[in-house]
Amino acid sequence: DVLNAPDPSKNINQFLIILGVLAGIRITMIGSGMITSIFNAKVTTSANNALQYDILDKLHRLPMKYHDRHAPGEVFPRLYNDPSVIINFYIGFLPQVVVSLIRAVVVFFIILSHLWWAGLVALLPVIPMWFLSKLNVRFFKGISDKSFEIHQFLYMRVLDMLHGIRIVRIYNRSKSEMNRFREVQQDLRDLQVTSAVRSAWMSPLISNVGRFGGAIVFIAGSARLLRIIEFGDSTFTLGTLFMVLSYIWQLAGPVTNIANFSGEFGAIKAASIRVVDLLQESEMPTAVDIDDEKDTKHLIRFENVDFSYDPGKKVLTNISFELKAGQKIGLVGPSGSGKTTILNLICGFYPPDSGTVFVNGVRPGQLTQKQHELSSLSLAMQAGDLFQGTIRENLTYGNLKAGDDELWEALETVEASEFVKTLSKGLDTMVGEGAKVLSSGQMQRVA
Repeated sequence: DVLNAPDPSKNINQFLIILGVLAGIRITMIGSGMITSIFNAKVTTSANNALQYDILDKLHRLPMKYHDRHAPGEVFPRLYNDPSVIINFYIGFLPQVVVSLIRAVVVFFIILSHLWWAGLVALLPVIPMWFLSKLNVRFFKGISDKSFEIHQFLYMRVLDMLHGIRIVRIYNRSKSEMNRFREVQQDLRDLQVTSAVRSAWMSPLISNVGRFGGAIVFIAGSARLLRIIEFGDSTFTLGTLFMVLSYIWQLAGPVTNIANFSGEFGAIKAASIRVVDLLQESEMPTAVDIDDEKDTKHLIRFENVDFSYDPGKKVLTNISFELKAGQKIGLVGPSGSGKTTILNLICGFYPPDSGTVFVNGVRPGQLTQKQHELSSLSLAMQAGDLFQGTIRENLTYGNLKAGDDELWEALETVEASEFVKTLSKGLDTMVGEGAKVLSSGQMQRVA
């Protein structure tokens, strides 16, 4: 008996093997989960960045009149919010929809193979569920559009308030601005509550409708077993009925999931429409060389130029003048007479309605990218805006190859070199939004 007794060491080895296999499976599951999370994060971020890049690139290629009609606060959500909604749907929700759809199709054919009439009855709830889902998509698209508009207003209002914080304080309007901010927050909260209430009763309704087919099959199958009605195969049994019912419950799950995604469908529809509308906006004309029409005698020449920002409201009418190299010209007139408009036309920001504008013998709107880069045209606006970055980066914005000697010479020309030298980091001092190291006059000189 002692010789035939099992070796304890073998049991321990088997136990350790099983333990090792279980540990390996668990580690594999954790590892695959980490890899999937990292992969999804990379794909989501890359796709979101790519869509944001395309939108921003489109904004750069849109005519100036588009930017006149749309404030930054209106455009900003399209650049940052809408791409996230679109990408999260396609990467987060769409795979679930596809899986649910495949699962529903497979289960449906299994039901058909066992009891064809039960399969057809199980499809009956699809029609009312489709109708309810369509109503839900329309509802949540409206919610998304309203939320987008409120966020636009909120962003623009906060931006204006922060930019004009001195005006807000001098007139003691901080409390009024905060009250308005709270009202907008209340509007957003009301939208979210409305959305939550809709989901609270619509989801159970869709779920119950999805199980309606199973109830019909149960009633009809029970009547068939009790021989109250006669139809179908005579071999129909209670086991067959419960097996089919189990499949119908499995069918109701994915179909209900798809229907319950209608809220996300509404949000993605609203975001997609906004992004597509932006990407389909007419762009500025493609730049071309027009060497055959060059005018080398004049630095700037206007010939019978008419221009209007809005149809029927002319700002310039039959404007003609010439400016030769070395000449200086001053534009004098009341506000709204078209002085800034002439500068806009010289820079090629807008094409004239009629007539011709030449700069260095070429129409500004038809300069190639290379000609723009080599152009000696500079513009100093009244506002004196600086980009976020160093003084050096702002000064070299129009000429990346400029050296320090050229930068100091330019600062000397506008009488800005003295105060820049007093800064601890000199040309590498940070300026722009949030870096209040320069006065308004100093910023204007650097700009």
